[in-house]
Amino acid sequence: MSKISEILEKLYKCIGAGEPRRPIAPQYVNEAVDVLQSFKVNDAKGLFYYMSAINLLNAAIKMKEYKKKLSYGFIKGKAVDIMEFIANRHNIENVRYYFNATENCLYVTVFDVVFSFHQVAKTDFILNVAAKAEPIVWPGIRLQWIAEELYLLAKEQIGL
Repeated sequence: MSKISEILEKLYKCIGAGEPRRPIAPQYVNEAVDVLQSFKVNDAKGLFYYMSAINLLNAAIKMKEYKKKLSYGFIKGKAVDIMEFIANRHNIENVRYYFNATENCLYVTVFDVVFSFHQVAKTDFILNVAAKAEPIVWPGIRLQWIAEELYLLAKEQIGL
């Protein structure tokens, strides 16, 4: 287990079961959109930052104040796009991906942190590459519940 996944597990355990989602600051939603539109992923830390931005937006879209600003097509499309990019680069260590067709869920592991995205588009990459990858087991940590903290941790990891 990586130090990052240990930090996240501790954060997650601090949240009470049934506690409502905490608000996400508009500043971070705007930043995360910018990340998905312009950030260039070159290494595992950059991918962790990018995936954390996707996770933050995936959490934010469920909140009333962001429903009109965000779209699932944009968010989940970026998850598929970045995995296709990673698959074609083959040089980013500590990264795995897997599409579980039964659950209709794309799993991505970076630094032992498992991101999951349900209902992604079933592209050729998803069906012919990610679906045939080694399965990833979801550890039960709902990253959307700690989306802002995760994003800030990832931002810190890349020195921003």
